Amino acid sequence: MANKKTISKKEIEVKEESTYLRYDVKTMITVFLLVTVYPVGLVMMFVWMKWPNWLKALILLPAILAILWTVLFFVFVVNMVG
Repeated sequence: MANKKTISKKEIEVKEESTYLRYDVKTMITVFLLVTVYPVGLVMMFVWMKWPNWLKALILLPAILAILWTVLFFVFVVNMVG
């Protein structure tokens, strides 16, 4: 019990700050993921980014249109076959 080490509050704050990613690093990671792995980028965009909602909706628009087109296509094919 004699080997107690006291840690100052400043050391704790520095350690906590160094474990978090800065906002610009998160932005670069999110943009990279949006370009390379779009679905993962969408998730990271909504989790990390503090972008305006209109921009998030604009980036989400291709996914919504793809899903809508796929659903309408299969409804049309089912109606033609059956």
